[in-house]
Amino acid sequence: MKSIYICYDEMDREYAQQIKKMFERENVECQDLSKADIHLLIFTKHASKSFKVMDELHKMISFDKKILTLKYTNEAPSDELSFYISTTQWMDMSEKTSMSRLLDKILRQIR
Repeated sequence: MKSIYICYDEMDREYAQQIKKMFERENVECQDLSKADIHLLIFTKHASKSFKVMDELHKMISFDKKILTLKYTNEAPSDELSFYISTTQWMDMSEKTSMSRLLDKILRQIR
């Protein structure tokens, strides 16, 4: 089973905790950034302006591992963030996609 790292802005901790619990129920290990097989970016209006998220995104790209993006907003990403995530696979959560559908989509990507 692969492991995952969840990148998020502190203002989006609730989303991250919910997603982490969902993965743990499926025995997907949440690892630190350097050890994870897959990187998951929670994209929100907060993440788009976050220096911490940008720093982690730079590191994620340097590891050359798969990056998935959960989009929780209809806002466009900042120019810098857009440069890095425009080619990643996005899953749109702004339409209130159910968590079970989200889990199915992500598990298919990481197994």
